Amino acid sequence: MKKSYLLKAFGLIILCFSLISAATTIQTNIHICPVGGEKFSATTLSSFTIFGRRLDLKPQGTYGTAPVPLVVCPNGFVDFKKNYSEEEIISFTSLINSTSYQNSRSGNTDYYMLAKILEHAGAPKLNIGWTYLEASWEVENKRSLKKYLQYLNLAIDNFNAAVDTGDREVGFTYRLLLVELNRLKGDFESAKLKLKELEANLTPVGYEKVVVNYEKELIDGRNSKPQSLPNN
Repeated sequence: MKKSYLLKAFGLIILCFSLISAATTIQTNIHICPVGGEKFSATTLSSFTIFGRRLDLKPQGTYGTAPVPLVVCPNGFVDFKKNYSEEEIISFTSLINSTSYQNSRSGNTDYYMLAKILEHAGAPKLNIGWTYLEASWEVENKRSLKKYLQYLNLAIDNFNAAVDTGDREVGFTYRLLLVELNRLKGDFESAKLKLKELEANLTPVGYEKVVVNYEKELIDGRNSKPQSLPNN
């Protein structure tokens, strides 16, 4: 899967609403696993239309339910970028061949396993947290509350570790996500606390203020259901 895992700014996310592809295009291609060299076929999504996002930034579009499918080798390695160094191949081979990694494949999702690979690689906490958040989307409609909460908590842990980046826009995005993910958990006290921290460190302006006020309404109403981003 060839994608960037770093969400850079809340403003950029809002601009993504206007990015519309011509149609949903699904392709099945032959891949060669970078770890082990095995050939296999995998179905990928090359284009689809996004017409909105939820408060947790899950895209809403023509391709059913996000996140998009990943390219997963038969040995369980998630092929997440174009090129790997020799050192990375050696390191990932050791990880994939480990008993702990193979045992983790049972009962966990592809994005969860990708997060484990990113952790092993020492990726930024924002990237890891975002991947765990995507893993939560994989299970939210499968009556797997335990896994859903597990993945949300892992996303929260990583976002908490990374939120003070010094970049105002990124800071707002992830502080807001911490509010939203705690709300989705039904932990309204933590959501209120994170909202206070956001407002103490940043002054929401423009559309940011609209979203913050909407979060306040949902928290005060003890609403833990997923919601779309409000209209500007």
